[in-house]
Amino acid sequence: AGSAPVARKGDGVLVHGLWLEGAKWDVRLGAMEELKPSHSPGEIPVVLLRVTRVEDQATENPFGVPLKESSNSYNCPVYYTQQRGETLVFSGVLRTRHGGQAWVRAGVAMVLDPYNSV
Repeated sequence: AGSAPVARKGDGVLVHGLWLEGAKWDVRLGAMEELKPSHSPGEIPVVLLRVTRVEDQATENPFGVPLKESSNSYNCPVYYTQQRGETLVFSGVLRTRHGGQAWVRAGVAMVLDPYNSV
């Protein structure tokens, strides 16, 4: 669970520098976990980002990842800055041991540039 993903040509792009707010990434489990109030947002490990075309009736992408939240996934918004709002870039499915609605209530999101306040 601790090794970085490997991208083959045409398979996607390896992305680093995403920060997770409102939850923490457990490298051992390969999933999001609750963030204790005394902890600050943390950088998540390198991820393999794949852009996929979604058909209207599709329930999973071509790689088998669910497109809708399930009991073990969360469709996490990714923002350019902590200001969120109009800085939404995309959303990605993250593994979790808790249902997606718990993360929605907690306001969990990933941020590309946590130090930019613009």
